[in-house]
Amino acid sequence: MWISSDGNSYALAGTVNAAAMQGILTADLPSHPSPDASGTLSVDLTESRGQLVSVSATDAANLVTLCYVGGELVAYQTTTLTGPYKYALTTLYRGAYGSTIADHPSGAQFALLDRSVGRFPYPNTLIGQSIYLKFTSMNIVGGGLQSLSDVPAYAYVLTGAGQAATAIVSGSYNGRPSANLILQNYVFAAPATVPAGMSGSQGTAVTAATAATVFRIQKNGADVGTMVFAASATVATFSMSSAAVFNAGDLLTIVAPATPDATLGSLAWTIIGAPS
Repeated sequence: MWISSDGNSYALAGTVNAAAMQGILTADLPSHPSPDASGTLSVDLTESRGQLVSVSATDAANLVTLCYVGGELVAYQTTTLTGPYKYALTTLYRGAYGSTIADHPSGAQFALLDRSVGRFPYPNTLIGQSIYLKFTSMNIVGGGLQSLSDVPAYAYVLTGAGQAATAIVSGSYNGRPSANLILQNYVFAAPATVPAGMSGSQGTAVTAATAATVFRIQKNGADVGTMVFAASATVATFSMSSAAVFNAGDLLTIVAPATPDATLGSLAWTIIGAPS
């Protein structure tokens, strides 16, 4: 892989020595908030003869199995072989890195974004600018490399999307929250974006909820998302209809429900996002 900022002078960006695992969807994947426990991502990897494996719940939540699905970034936990090079992928984490959660029809493109897909770092100063990429092939023993003049250039405008997510807000509360209690106020020192669906965010409780309990997540006093503990659950699910951009000085607040749950208590949470 070769990269250029002007389309004339190219520098080596990296080498890919393995074939990517790619294919197409064999059934429609409906739009669904993350995490998606009801949807099935059905894929056919015949064109690449790819093989997929299941991972732990933690690895799936941490996007270890990140995939490209028709423009959306999705991670899966469980694989079920349904035929030669065909899989049903379940327990899905949708809309990763701020990508748009959408319906994906049969025939949409699929690729596993593992180390067989080329990657290279770039400075933030290039965001919004065009770069140019060339891809030269070699033979199976690494020789016979093509000349740069023999391959076309592909122009791409860097958007900054897909930056590595990090823990941007974390906290805890001992005991059982009272009505409308503010569990946390967090002031951002630098811009950051919390992705739609709040993919990768985690919430736990020592004592399980008796009934479904909804904590509001606010930006400068306005509701933008929720942290929900289902009945008998000690692990929360998060929702946010669209990505929330927090600028320096913006306030993120976590507010307990107006009616406290009878048992839910001793909470901890981590909200995942990326620098803007």
